[in-house]
Amino acid sequence: NEGIVSETVRLIHGDINEVMSHSKALKIAQKDNLDLVVVAPQADPMNYKREQYKKKVYMKESKKKQKVATMGQMKEIKMKSTIADHDLKIKCKKAADALKKLHPVRILMSTTLKLLKETPTLLKDMTDKVTNILNDHDVPFTLQPKELKSTTAIQMVILPVIKKE
Repeated sequence: NEGIVSETVRLIHGDINEVMSHSKALKIAQKDNLDLVVVAPQADPMNYKREQYKKKVYMKESKKKQKVATMGQMKEIKMKSTIADHDLKIKCKKAADALKKLHPVRILMSTTLKLLKETPTLLKDMTDKVTNILNDHDVPFTLQPKELKSTTAIQMVILPVIKKE
């Protein structure tokens, strides 16, 4: 309220939409225990509306907190070593979409002992395929290796890279 420097302002609220002096607009707002908040600073005269400024700041901060709270929900994707290439690409696209929404992703890949004996690097090759497909989606991520006690399964935890504003 005290930061208003112009002599005349346009007050917009409900049925009020008129140009008036700064002091008159301030009295109207104070009568209802409200603040004058800038709506259009580039307009001549500047446009203001009556509202509770503290409530507006609180709502903005609570939306940020809600976004941060939903960021950490882990998404889990399971697949077998016999998965077809097309199906693998679809599952990786789902993982990329979750990473774009800042959700960490856990991918569990499993195989059989028979297939693992035939191709000892099968699970490693699968993790490389998944990593390459995710790189093709242009989603920034970091891999966090996780060991499983099983010899026939591997787990990848993929964390989104959060860009600082």
